[in-house]
Amino acid sequence: MTILEAMRLPGLFGSFFGEAESWTAWEAFLAALFGLGMTDGQLALYRTHTGRTRAPEGPAREAWVVAGRRAGNERVR
Repeated sequence: MTILEAMRLPGLFGSFFGEAESWTAWEAFLAALFGLGMTDGQLALYRTHTGRTRAPEGPAREAWVVAGRRAGNERVR
């Protein structure tokens, strides 16, 4: 099971993440962070915000996130 699958399961973390559309950017970030397969939409977000053309081929060793208030970062830690 991946982190993205766990985010959607009501019995695990699904109730913490509410509507799927509001977490689209975080899902793209987590897919990139963990080196998971990305949907076309996630890949488009990744390309837009990183300037990179290819998705990561494996998980990152470390990530630093700069996020403002109400960005949802306290739920993704």
